[in-house]
Amino acid sequence: MQITRHLLPILALAVLGGCSSSDSSDAAAGGPTTAERIASISKLTGDATAGKTVYEKAASPTCLSCHQADGKGDKSRSYPSLGEPAANDPVSELATNVLNGKGVMPKQTDLTDQQIADVIAYMKATFKLAGSATPGPGGRRRAEPVAGAAARRAPP
Repeated sequence: MQITRHLLPILALAVLGGCSSSDSSDAAAGGPTTAERIASISKLTGDATAGKTVYEKAASPTCLSCHQADGKGDKSRSYPSLGEPAANDPVSELATNVLNGKGVMPKQTDLTDQQIADVIAYMKATFKLAGSATPGPGGRRRAEPVAGAAARRAPP
């Protein structure tokens, strides 16, 4: 009985989050669609300092409450890490996750486009492994070769 009471809110969030259309947002009320917001966010320059404030205080629930101060999440409660590879995902993919929710994460449609751009900038600056990835085809990130790896692969 105790477990059911604790799991019910999580299941409700997962079910309700999964029922949303990725392009519904405020379009019916004359506002931008989710796709339009993602395009807008992708063009903005995020401010990592402002993004830290969004991460810690602005979202509801806060990003911090689930993903933790170190961005490693809480695997026991299915809250994922924001480190590799997530921190190196394209801005459009991260914005989609924020606006639509993902897994148990609820939608964060009350954040402005600039707040979302800022929190993504904070996440990318804070939780990625420094120097571990470079842009690849289609904006994806790929691992950089380890120094000396080419020499080790070269035939003797």
